[in-house]
Amino acid sequence: MVNDKKSTKQKILDQLKESPSWLSGEEISLNIGVSRVAVWKQIKSLLEQGYPVESSSRGYRMTAEGDYFTDLEFSSDKDILFYNELNSTMDEAVRQIGLQPAESRTFTILAEHQSAGINRTDGLWDSPSGGIYMTFVIRDSLPLASVKLMKQKGILTALQTLTALEGVQQEALSYSEEGGLFLNDRKIGGLLDEYQVRADKLLWYALGLGIHLNDSPPLPLTSVKMHCGREINRVSIIKNLKHDWELSRTADNKEIIEKLENNYVKK
Repeated sequence: MVNDKKSTKQKILDQLKESPSWLSGEEISLNIGVSRVAVWKQIKSLLEQGYPVESSSRGYRMTAEGDYFTDLEFSSDKDILFYNELNSTMDEAVRQIGLQPAESRTFTILAEHQSAGINRTDGLWDSPSGGIYMTFVIRDSLPLASVKLMKQKGILTALQTLTALEGVQQEALSYSEEGGLFLNDRKIGGLLDEYQVRADKLLWYALGLGIHLNDSPPLPLTSVKMHCGREINRVSIIKNLKHDWELSRTADNKEIIEKLENNYVKK
């Protein structure tokens, strides 16, 4: 799980992002209380993670903004467990349910890509870099009857987040009751869930979400990038999805159903 205590590397990255000009190694080392050698080691690590840090006699600076999908981008959220690669976020979510401390009632599994992503029928779902692969976990007791509603809340979360993107029209989005997500009638992703039941209660509930965002899946699938003609910042999308999910899962049930039925077409 991402630690809420900032690492040296995170502090250096924050300074580079916030600075409009060059920062000397001495400035950085004084600001965060480490040696210049330690600063260089962390700069080197940032370069290895794909951050465009330029170095010269004047010091260091970030040369461009971009979609840097790393653990550092989510370090302020203690509920996110970030991985570069997983078999599937759902498998890891189920594993972590037995490992996370009791006080962690909700958490999110997030992966840069999946090597064995699964779809609703237990088949493989192609999950290359560039897409969204995450699973939300709730470890509070819920009524068994809430299973359908929880998936509806997930569907609404995804559709509302996509609607907020420039170039994605609300009327172009649709969904299936099983959890499929469609853009201009071509599938862009979907949701699946797993849960454990005792008597008439859910002991835990996990909702997996996958979206073709910046990848290029084969026809008849599509992606948001293919539709909009540009890449979408994944970090922003992830943060918006998580925020919207928290709002949806705690919202009035009737309100969720009305928003879904009144604003989006069910296939």
